[in-house]
Amino acid sequence: MQANTKRSQPVASDIRELYEQYASPLRMFLGQQLQVKHRVEDLLHDIFECLLRYPPAGRLIRPDNYIWRIAWRLVNAANRRAKQDSERMATVAADAAGWMSGQSSTLTPADVSEWLAYQEHVTQCLERLTPEERTAVMMARFGYSYKEIAARMDISVESLRNHLRRGFLTLKASATEPEQE
Repeated sequence: MQANTKRSQPVASDIRELYEQYASPLRMFLGQQLQVKHRVEDLLHDIFECLLRYPPAGRLIRPDNYIWRIAWRLVNAANRRAKQDSERMATVAADAAGWMSGQSSTLTPADVSEWLAYQEHVTQCLERLTPEERTAVMMARFGYSYKEIAARMDISVESLRNHLRRGFLTLKASATEPEQE
């Protein structure tokens, strides 16, 4: 156990030195290469976390090559995830459009009038929300995590919680109001 402790001290101090030396150029590199610009600081942190978790087996002759290789791998993974998220959002948007227009294969002809009334009521309730609240509520409804929604909306998780709280309170008030005919 002491062998690991003794080995981790020099590695941690080496990583600290590498961070001080390479953080600024890596930050600029990440800003240029990432499709999702607000993730720069997160990815910079991930690079140095990888260095701590997976230290090289021996002394590196060119530590900058090792760091840049990790940076490229993380950038490619982040851009791949951003593309997948974009495709998933397009699918969700298409599903939401079908859901909002009542194009569901589970409806029977007897349910159509009830469904149309329900659809109109839901649409009216959603129209009372601000665009941010509506986006947050719909994405939460489709199962996205708070972190994913906040990243997609380019806001903090705390701001997202405020949008969701206000949105759900508005929906609750709208749903409990008697229908005006």
